[in-house]
Amino acid sequence: MRLFIHQTTGIKGPDKFKVKVTDGDGNEEEIIIEIPEEDIPLAGFKLPQTGEGSTLIFNIIGALIMATGVMLLFLRKKKLKN
Repeated sequence: MRLFIHQTTGIKGPDKFKVKVTDGDGNEEEIIIEIPEEDIPLAGFKLPQTGEGSTLIFNIIGALIMATGVMLLFLRKKKLKN
């Protein structure tokens, strides 16, 4: 199956695309897809911001993981000495 889509850049207003599909038997079909023009919403939504949340919980978890590693290393060295 092959799919060809032709699009022109810099389009303003409604647009339409022609899609030509050929199956394994050589049968072709052309479909026209129409896309209406939609206004861009200027209010009523907020874009996500980076850095809004606190990273404290991640710092605490990282410190606990490191402390666990140091403790396990200490216990291993203590066990090897005995």
